Amino acid sequence: MRPTILPLVILALASAGCELLVDFDRSRIGEDAGVVDAHLVDRFVAQDTGTLDGGTADAGLEDAAATDSGVLDAGPEDAGPMDAGPMDAGPPDGGPVDMCAGIDCSGLDTQCAVGACRSTTGMCELSPRSAGTTCNDGLYCTVTDLCDGAGACAGSTRSCADTLSCTTDSCNETGDACVHTLATGCLIGGACVATDALDPANDCRSCQPGTDSGAYTNLSTGASCDDGLSCTGTDVCDASAVCAGTLTTGCLISGACVAEDARNPENDCQSCIPTTDPAAWTVLTDGTMCDDGNSSTTGDICTTGVCAGT
Repeated sequence: MRPTILPLVILALASAGCELLVDFDRSRIGEDAGVVDAHLVDRFVAQDTGTLDGGTADAGLEDAAATDSGVLDAGPEDAGPMDAGPMDAGPPDGGPVDMCAGIDCSGLDTQCAVGACRSTTGMCELSPRSAGTTCNDGLYCTVTDLCDGAGACAGSTRSCADTLSCTTDSCNETGDACVHTLATGCLIGGACVATDALDPANDCRSCQPGTDSGAYTNLSTGASCDDGLSCTGTDVCDASAVCAGTLTTGCLISGACVAEDARNPENDCQSCIPTTDPAAWTVLTDGTMCDDGNSSTTGDICTTGVCAGT
């Protein structure tokens, strides 16, 4: 393949605007050396300007090409590509290539990260938003959700405390609600009641969680109780959860104790006479002295239960 170098040299010189006159002996071309004897070229005649590649024709291409041995070694056949370097060694304008031109990464955006194009690869990737950016993690059992600076959204645990000592409080994510589970006693009217504690309004009812943890339970008939009355004794509960005792002194009128012989505040001609009726006022006999409340009258006496004076 090397004998083809001479024609290439001739073509190159011709394309440079030179007229080449060659007089050589083909028998001098080496068969195996792949070289061209420098003495094959007799002379060069410069065209018009008389110069070739910045020098005169007389400078002698023969001298530039010849070595001491008188040969021009073209080098190995496959020494390299015809062009000295890749055609695309750099961008046409000499500046860096914009790998992210026309690339939209917004489809990757999340609450706590934004899609961004990496300039060195042209690939989209997520870039975390600043820590403290508000977000919503979609969970009921968290509050004050914020981005953590690493691309994740997280909130603080929701407080479900109800301030009640008898309940265990928790958050139900599935039901989106706080759950308050009774742990001990009863929960009646929004207040904790200890087991066996009596109803302040009725001594015949108490907290019995095994029966009803949400309301007071009636005590059994005959259960001891206190009706709060000083004139009764041996108080017990009846079947209707009413506490009642046996009258021991005076009268019991309209749920209140009245001392024996005490007058009715609303009618001075009535009084408590237990032997007549311990549960109601008794009308005094006619002629019993009384006070009609009128200061202009005197000699007030009872007549058929009415007090009057003259």
